[in-house]
Amino acid sequence: MKRPKNLPIQTDYLISFVAVFVLVGLSPSVVRGSGQEYLIEKSPDCNIVQTSEHVDENVERVTDHIVLTETSSKSVRELRNRPCVISVERNHTVQIASSQPNDPQFDKQWSLKNSGQSILGEEGQPGIDIGYTDVFREIDRVDTSTTVAVIDTGVNEIDELSGKLTPGKDFLDTDTEPADENGHGTAMASVIAAHTNNNTKIAGINNAVEIMPVRVLQEDGRGKLSNLIKGIDYAVENNADIINLSLVSQYSDQLNSVIEKAHKKDVIVVGAAGNSGIQITDSNKRTPVSNEEDEDWIIGVGGHGKSGSRTSSSNYGTHVDVLAPGEQILTLNNKSQLEYQTGTSISAAMTAGVLSVWDAIYEDISPQRAYSLLNAYKSHNRLDIAGVIQTLRYPDGTLIRSPESGVYLLENGKKRPIPHPSVFLSYDYKWENIVVTNPEQLSLYPTGERLPLRDGSLVADQQSVYVIEEGTRRPIKGPDVFLDAGYDWEDVRTLPSDVINAHPTGAEFDNPNYVPNGSVVYSPSSSGVFLIENDKKRPFFNPDIFLNRYGWDDTVQISDEKLAQFEKGDPVLPRSGSLLADESRVYIVDGRNKRPVLSAEVFLERGYAWGNVKKVGRDTLNLLETGALIK
Repeated sequence: MKRPKNLPIQTDYLISFVAVFVLVGLSPSVVRGSGQEYLIEKSPDCNIVQTSEHVDENVERVTDHIVLTETSSKSVRELRNRPCVISVERNHTVQIASSQPNDPQFDKQWSLKNSGQSILGEEGQPGIDIGYTDVFREIDRVDTSTTVAVIDTGVNEIDELSGKLTPGKDFLDTDTEPADENGHGTAMASVIAAHTNNNTKIAGINNAVEIMPVRVLQEDGRGKLSNLIKGIDYAVENNADIINLSLVSQYSDQLNSVIEKAHKKDVIVVGAAGNSGIQITDSNKRTPVSNEEDEDWIIGVGGHGKSGSRTSSSNYGTHVDVLAPGEQILTLNNKSQLEYQTGTSISAAMTAGVLSVWDAIYEDISPQRAYSLLNAYKSHNRLDIAGVIQTLRYPDGTLIRSPESGVYLLENGKKRPIPHPSVFLSYDYKWENIVVTNPEQLSLYPTGERLPLRDGSLVADQQSVYVIEEGTRRPIKGPDVFLDAGYDWEDVRTLPSDVINAHPTGAEFDNPNYVPNGSVVYSPSSSGVFLIENDKKRPFFNPDIFLNRYGWDDTVQISDEKLAQFEKGDPVLPRSGSLLADESRVYIVDGRNKRPVLSAEVFLERGYAWGNVKKVGRDTLNLLETGALIK
């Protein structure tokens, strides 16, 4: 969950009883300070842009619809969701095109660009890096801040971290000034967040990230388990997006509950594997990487060197999910001095930095999605920042193919094969909504599991009638159960046996009072249609949203009593990949976000068709948060 931040703007005009507004036609004199500058584009039909409840900063008119504001806040998500705001971007520096930053020590940062250069007398293997320069231009345009809690020895606000630190906590001196007396925590923060492209020292992975310093280790790098638990809990309660644990100890069961809490609150936890050179097993656990029970609560990170092999000191085995650069990595210590670091601590910090970029670009990823993206795009089990970013051309939910391929659904960074037209039609997809791209672009996406028939579908072969639930086929016991469940024979599709047999056989459906997950239902007295999902009934806000995902023949009438047994859940949102529009803008739905398309040229260049755009009401679009601009 993101920490909310205000983006105040000052003008000569105030509406004090509601909020502050920018009157875009004005061009007041502006005094520039040391804050971040942002460009805000408003809708053509709006004369004002609501920004904040407080006034302490300045704004100037750039064009009729774009204003420039300066603010000390670095997050733009809250402002993107304000009325009339189409897009928000940092006021980037414009310069000669380059594929890498101008920081003078960058040529020594082999983890970001490995050209085989010699580091401390040892040469590396070209290309063994995280792929940073492959996507540097995209990373440099990241304008949404993600907060990484560095739970360590503290973090000093050295020059390369100026303006990057949020309020933190010192659990040793019990104050809010977690100064770093060791240097380790500052080094981890410098890898993640050092100012980039400022012609100074080193480049951090994410120039827009914020660091929450949490001190739990003393000057000698040691600390108590109790303070570690407090530190993680503090980071969770104060809305960190990612927690970096570049530390290790003997295994502790007591840590599990707070790690689980972080996971349930959608906080991504990254942990170092440790530097004993041993294999971690279920009988040889290490904290923190083993504190995930049988779940993926923690992303465990080992280290690899300049030639791509695991470093001899890095632990490996159970709960180690990925290798990241961890040998002779250039950092900055607590005195702002350059210092090489080796170990899985630095590997964890590098992974946290990469995840912070993905989190910003994808607009708030969950731990499950972080884990999925990491596994989909790691190369030879090594961390790769580039693959995820290179596939952002199309949002999740896009139906895609190349001239020579079948049809795929993009989901969680993978292309899922749609094995048969009947599977495609079970989701009420339209053939005209398929985007055709080139084979090279399609090949960027790893292949995921093939798409099953839609949950709630009624299908039949020569032996039985089935209802599909959670990817399994549940045989319906007989005609009486079928009819008592509210089903209609006209809605059953007879499919080839190979399509049906691709679904494992589930438990027999013999209880007509049970409503399977994925069913779309209504009752005689209900005021609308509901999707049954995870034992809740999720309402459709209006017919536009229903018809965006289903057809009327997908609905099942059940009794008022059956419907009443379900607790009401969140409204159903428009389907990912949908093209929606209001009076002034076209959006592509991406999860819980509506991502505005920059221009008609961008829309057509990506293979979209105007005939597939559905104009909907503002009430539908307001269910979605405004995501990153597609450009």
